[in-house]
Amino acid sequence: MLIVEIEHLIADVKALIEVSGAMGVSAIMPCWFCRKVLSFSAKLKPEMAALPDFVDVGCLDAARWGKHTDASLLQLLQELKHASTTLIPAMMKRKQTLCGYKHIENNLLLAVPRPIKLLCLDWMHLIFQSGNFNRELFRILRKATTRTFHAYRAMTQYVSAYHYPAAIALRPNLLCDAHWEACKDGDAQVFKRSASEGLTLYAVLCKFFEGIVLPHFNGSADHALLVAMVKSYSLLCDVVDLLQLCKFGVKVSPDLLEKKIDAWALAHRAAYGTDCWFLKNHLTMHLADIVREREADDEETSIFACWLLDRNVYAIYKCTADLVWLHAEICCCDI
Repeated sequence: MLIVEIEHLIADVKALIEVSGAMGVSAIMPCWFCRKVLSFSAKLKPEMAALPDFVDVGCLDAARWGKHTDASLLQLLQELKHASTTLIPAMMKRKQTLCGYKHIENNLLLAVPRPIKLLCLDWMHLIFQSGNFNRELFRILRKATTRTFHAYRAMTQYVSAYHYPAAIALRPNLLCDAHWEACKDGDAQVFKRSASEGLTLYAVLCKFFEGIVLPHFNGSADHALLVAMVKSYSLLCDVVDLLQLCKFGVKVSPDLLEKKIDAWALAHRAAYGTDCWFLKNHLTMHLADIVREREADDEETSIFACWLLDRNVYAIYKCTADLVWLHAEICCCDI
């Protein structure tokens, strides 16, 4: 007999939505950690705007989010389970819409006493997979590109002057005009690259913006806005500096992490308003709480990311692929 105790589910947004029953990105209540946070579009609807004490996902005041506790989330999921047997489909759909969760059979969160602690966001996906880093980098490069200054080409020359370890060598097609054109195509407006490449580049690009881009635009009409955008990016780099320490087993202070994230969020709001604020930005502001949940149990206060597991999980999957009854997240850590 194989007995598995699940301590944490470390996953990206899509996977956590599937396993928890959360309605997710396009829902009226998009954040599974909060009870009072509406999507931007939902907040514009008169019937939703009339709800007392509700805020939209752009609210930076965490005290107004109505964060779920383990007890409140378990109660909600139990109510949905009961309602699934008593309500007609139309009423059940409305109930699920208004609470941000849907009922799923054998919900894993109902099998654990502390579901909030179980859900561990993958910070690499939040920041480097069409996330905060990708969106801010794209907007700075786009703003800094003029008829006389091609920011992407200048960045290419700057980045190419550095030498990188063979294990994290950049792909040849990453820094070329065709890559920049691909970034501009479509509606996503993100700088496309792998998470590991983002982790390699983020600090170098901070030096590029501060040492090359801002001096070039000094005195121009765009200088003040670019200063604000680069400040936001620089403070995001401070957040990544703390998060990536988990690779080396360094404890992360949740209070310090929260302070750095709050500083970044305020600078981001000053530079972009809410035009560049997405669910991943909001979820980033929950990372300190995830660390704090583990600290409360005197556990290591590191926060992990799926990329640490990539080299191990496929081998595990091949061994367990035929065990269709086994559904567990197995966490391995690189030494």
